[in-house]
Amino acid sequence: MSTTSISEASQLANSLNEFSWELYGNIGKDPSKNLFFSPYSIMAALTMTFAGASSNTAKQMSQVLRINKFKGNDVHSAFQKLNDLILSPNALFTLKSANRLYGQKDYTFLESFLKTTKVHYQAELMPIDFKRDAENARTEINSWVSEQTNNKIKDLIAQEFWTL
Repeated sequence: MSTTSISEASQLANSLNEFSWELYGNIGKDPSKNLFFSPYSIMAALTMTFAGASSNTAKQMSQVLRINKFKGNDVHSAFQKLNDLILSPNALFTLKSANRLYGQKDYTFLESFLKTTKVHYQAELMPIDFKRDAENARTEINSWVSEQTNNKIKDLIAQEFWTL
């Protein structure tokens, strides 16, 4: 891996740290409660979403995610490089990461967005019918998450949450 690649990944890791601490400061306010979350996974999901954002939304997302230092698609390349470093078989730990996008089946997504998420995040878009079959969508998403986590996360989306 080139020095530039490591430098970009390092810059993104710094952005991730800044984002993580701010997120923790906003959700971890009750010291009497245990809190477990994955800032890396949250940032991966939001950075993938950022690939489809434009105008003011893209500007606000880049500020919140602390990625406004990156130009154009550089942040997506940096995320791919950081992911490669973290998930390397030579790492001192084992970490698994899985990404997938679910989108309304009759919605047309930009090819550039789909290419970015596939190339840099290994995330395919799964068309699904949220409008007419929300329960099946919930079940399908939960099934995929359960499979990816070796059944450690079985109900990412609880039924009572889904029907709100």
